[in-house]
Amino acid sequence: MTEYKVIYRADKQSEGAEAIKWEPGCPLEIEAIQVSRDTGTGTAFLQGRLRNISDRIALSFKATVTVEYEDGNTEDVEFNPLDADIAVGASYLLGAKKLNRGDVMNASGKMESVKFADDTCMSSVEP
Repeated sequence: MTEYKVIYRADKQSEGAEAIKWEPGCPLEIEAIQVSRDTGTGTAFLQGRLRNISDRIALSFKATVTVEYEDGNTEDVEFNPLDADIAVGASYLLGAKKLNRGDVMNASGKMESVKFADDTCMSSVEP
């Protein structure tokens, strides 16, 4: 049986460098980012959760999470589900994605775009 250990977690209650920031006007907010590592193999997986804080159903979105490793190198992980259909006030889980390495020190996320039935919201800030 595989065992996993959480090696990094940031959520809305985190303080300091781990605090998750929200772009004013963005209809989806990232609620949590987590990296878990297989204790046997060292393989790490990135997961997350976001919430629709708008008054419309979010049909799809594109989000990028940047993971920073101990040596300062980074890896960008993209989430781009085409049929997310996130109801008003509902959460959406970002499925686990395998990372290239297991020595994660930090992670930050950015909503790139959110598509609704009548328009698309695009980010205006850097990650």
